[in-house]
Amino acid sequence: GIPVFNAPGANANAVKELVIAGMLLGARNLCQAWSFVEHLKEDGAALDKAVEAGKKQFVGFELPGRTLGVIGLGAIGVQVANAALALGMRVVGFDPQITVERAWQLSSAVEQARSLDELFSRADFVTVHVPLLDSTRALVNEARIRLMPDKAVVLNFARGEIVDREIDGDHARGVRRVRLLDDLGIDLERGEAEYTGGDEVDRFPDAAGIARL
Repeated sequence: GIPVFNAPGANANAVKELVIAGMLLGARNLCQAWSFVEHLKEDGAALDKAVEAGKKQFVGFELPGRTLGVIGLGAIGVQVANAALALGMRVVGFDPQITVERAWQLSSAVEQARSLDELFSRADFVTVHVPLLDSTRALVNEARIRLMPDKAVVLNFARGEIVDREIDGDHARGVRRVRLLDDLGIDLERGEAEYTGGDEVDRFPDAAGIARL
């Protein structure tokens, strides 16, 4: 027969790296800056001048001292939280069902949020690492986006419909200037819909599980 293994957390490090990359992309507006340069028509000295003139619109911020909110402290969430602390960030976590094993692995410097609303209100970044259940569907919604500071970043490298699909880029920008980074791992059996688009949504292929050791 064909051996079948259940390997929870097997891609935890790969997802952690993707989240860290996403935070850097969101904080430094790298996707937008890259697109800006790609669409310039000049070359040579004129290109250099155009880049220099336009770069100030992509001013971002550094990660140290910023607060990351981690929803779900399983194999992935714990690694993300500990890595963010190593980068000099403050970390707030929320997981009412955290296991004893994961609690031992989690740094004691991670602060506890007593509710999702508290986490969103404290975080410059929010990253979601929970399965898609009735209780987690549209967990990231307009009401919680409103709690976040301007220029905050939401990262969803879990299931698509954990983010309310009404919160597309233009809507999110109208509520708060919040950037959403989301992968395109659309699960058709679960009926996950796609975003309607918008400048404040950066979308990526679902690449977390295809990294090589």
